[in-house]
Amino acid sequence: MKTRITNRLLVALPLIFISLEVLARAGGGGGSGSGGGGKGNLIALILVGIYSFIVTVALYIKVDHSRSVIEKGGVNDSFWNFEQMRDHAKRVFLKMQYAWMNRDVNRVKEFISPRLYEDFKTQFDCMTESGEKNILSGIEIQSIKIIGCEDYLDNKHDSFIAHIKGTMLDYTINDKTGEVIKNADKRTETFTDTFHFIRTGDQWLLDYIDNHVSIWDIIKTRNYYETSKN
Repeated sequence: MKTRITNRLLVALPLIFISLEVLARAGGGGGSGSGGGGKGNLIALILVGIYSFIVTVALYIKVDHSRSVIEKGGVNDSFWNFEQMRDHAKRVFLKMQYAWMNRDVNRVKEFISPRLYEDFKTQFDCMTESGEKNILSGIEIQSIKIIGCEDYLDNKHDSFIAHIKGTMLDYTINDKTGEVIKNADKRTETFTDTFHFIRTGDQWLLDYIDNHVSIWDIIKTRNYYETSKN
């Protein structure tokens, strides 16, 4: 019964979100009268609150489904361990920030897939050539939630997704001149990332990072436990 309710909620969330976008456009339209701006701000605040609520509900449902997969998988495979997976995601996240700031992908080579290694190597080479250096500091992780798990009979297809939220100071300088070229005001900002891990032997390797997580990304995240071959 619980599964049916949560599945229906996930189906309904996109429809609710589309309605919110329509309302936002309607509320944002021009109008006469001195109170228009105040009404627009109020509508915006309400929509932001509703959107945040929807994200919270979607995350709750996904975490619940993920825990179910982990519990089932952990019965015969100790590799599926919630605390260890969450701690691993946190450790890799922090190592990735350090590697990014130093433009040195070799610092994290053992934690990432060959495909991601090549992607980052190309990015870092371009950044070094152009003199761009990302400065990251004051990293505070507010939450790490496992929102997607896929456990197959063939372990090489196993994967999980960690939703990571927090704050950090993130700005970019030209390392030749010292000029700040991005986030010149040096404002601390919030971030929401998803780290996508794949299973390779007895390791969880980071295979993809999404720095622009939307409600759609959360909703389409898959949780699956394979019990038999079709």
